[in-house]
Amino acid sequence: MRFFPGFLATFLAALTLVVLLYASLATADSLHYTVTDLGTLGSGDASWALGINDLGEVVGYSRVSPGSPPHAFLYRSGTMVDLGTIAGIESAASAINDRGEVVGVSEAIGPGGDLTDTAFLYSNGEMTDLGAAFGFAISQANDINDRGEIVGTDGLTRAFLYGNGAMTILPTPGVSFANGINDLGQVVGTMQTASGQDAFLYSDGVLTDLGTLGLHLAGASDINDPG
Repeated sequence: MRFFPGFLATFLAALTLVVLLYASLATADSLHYTVTDLGTLGSGDASWALGINDLGEVVGYSRVSPGSPPHAFLYRSGTMVDLGTIAGIESAASAINDRGEVVGVSEAIGPGGDLTDTAFLYSNGEMTDLGAAFGFAISQANDINDRGEIVGTDGLTRAFLYGNGAMTILPTPGVSFANGINDLGQVVGTMQTASGQDAFLYSDGVLTDLGTLGLHLAGASDINDPG
């Protein structure tokens, strides 16, 4: 199983923001916090948390034994639950909404019968293969809002929006990654342009190039509900 660059970029950007936020608050006298070790699945020796909802439920991926391929997990009420895979041996969860619906990427059986990586939705105890656009086998889901709308990247490395059972490719000019979606259905991500790599906002059917800070290299990792 592989992660698309946009997925890694989203994770690193989120990690950077957390570090910066902590640094800005570290001197506040009123700061009180606890760090909780979520553990691992089975006898795994490593785990990674990638998303959390307003209920404090956490998703990510964990090895199930030392050095093993990872499985997606859902951590709630003090227990880490193995979400399994669609097929194969690897999966990873990237986001969870307040309804407890989880999205990510899992190995699955492709159109040719071979293992491939596909976006999934985990809901009511079942992991569903979301497929990919244009018949391609590879896709990855990066975020989900409380309306159940999902964004991610397909096998052509193009940003997609999934809703009402259909996957729609966003009208970006080239390679793109959809990284975040709010409850209004506004999508943000990264897209390749003639001048470099720009952050974008997709809202009400309109794609807006958010530009860069001057280095022709930018990306948007998430968006809140006010937009």
